[in-house]
Order: sequence, then C-alpha cells, then structure tokens
Amino acid sequence: MIADGRLISTAFLCGNHRGRAYIATTLHQIGRAKQYSLAIPSNEGNVAAPQVYPVDGVPTIPLELCTCDPAVDLAVFRTAVPQPVPVQVPEALPRGLSVGIGEPVFVVGYPFCPIGSLLQTLSVSHVSAFGRRVIGGIPLVNEYIIQLHSHTGMSGSPVVRKDDGSLFAIVRGCLSPPSMMSFGDLPVGSDSSIAYCVSTEHLWPLLDFAKAIPE
Repeated sequence: MIADGRLISTAFLCGNHRGRAYIATTLHQIGRAKQYSLAIPSNEGNVAAPQVYPVDGVPTIPLELCTCDPAVDLAVFRTAVPQPVPVQVPEALPRGLSVGIGEPVFVVGYPFCPIGSLLQTLSVSHVSAFGRRVIGGIPLVNEYIIQLHSHTGMSGSPVVRKDDGSLFAIVRGCLSPPSMMSFGDLPVGSDSSIAYCVSTEHLWPLLDFAKAIPE
C-alpha cells in the first residue's frame, strides 16, 4: 500500500464489483495521506512464486478511499477507474463461523515495506486466544490473538486458515512493545510476539458500503 508516495503497509484484494477491485488495509497506517495507490510486485502477490530483488520500481494502481472505521482500524479502497487486479479474491470464512484456539494459520504480508522492501513473506502461526476489545465500556470488536513476530509493514496482512486458506482476520498490531527494532531512525518491528488481528466480520459491512457508492 502506498500513501502520498510512500510504502506504508500490507493491503489485500477483498472484493470485485462493477469492474473495480476493492482493497482492504488498516486505517492507522494511512495517517492524513491524500493520495493512495497499490504497488504490484514482481510475483503479483503469489508468495509461492520467485521474487525479484532489489527492485528499482513496480507498476502501481491508483486507489480512492471508500470508507473506514476507526473503531475496528480498517479502511476499504477501490481502484480509481475500472481496472482488474491480477490476483484472485481470497475465499472468506463463512459469516458466523470462527477459528478455534490452537488452529494453525498463515499470515502473508510485506514486513519491511516501510523501508522500501517489497519482499513478501508467509509466516506460520496459530490462534492463541480470542479477544473482545472494549470501546466506551462496551465490548464491540472481536479479535484473534496469534503468535507473530510483527513488523510495521505487517499491519493490514490477511490471516488465513492453514486447512483451507479461508480469510478470517487482518493483522492490526502487536502487544505494546517494550522495545523497537529500527532501521536508522525508522522503527520496523518489535520484540513482541503477540499480534492482534481484527475479525473479518468487521470488514464485510465496510465492503458492502463501499460497493454501494455510486460510480
């Protein structure tokens, strides 16, 4: 994901509608950016394909912000003009179902994109706990807690079940880190291995709203 010309986080295709691709990521990485685009790496998002590096430049697709929700830390974009994205929409966990404690999962993302790296990685983890984040004294946001050594670029990464590849959560952030790893003055990760992942049940209403926006 690119905001005002700077790589900021992982983003993924979450839907197609009327020839436009819809992209999801975390809201906190966007800040006050005004222009958005999606970088298309050499492997076109296929983590199993060979990746070329170092990279001098990659194609980008302009995006427009459709909607966001600070409570769940999610934002949904669409391609600025009708334009297909060369990857498949991930299969989603059926609404109303959840993933069990201890179930193995995969996390796919670009951990070091804030320092200009488009190296895509797959991390193997498992669900450690369920969480329900409280807002205004009311438990509103369902989250999964997983074991993941998180880096800043992993925000917005899709979390999928190992068994069937179904999407069920999005990496939001890590446990408040006691220390940070930095590249120069740029923080790129923490020594925390606990990551919070917001359930996709909070993504689908945003996507439905985005698809209803007129052309």
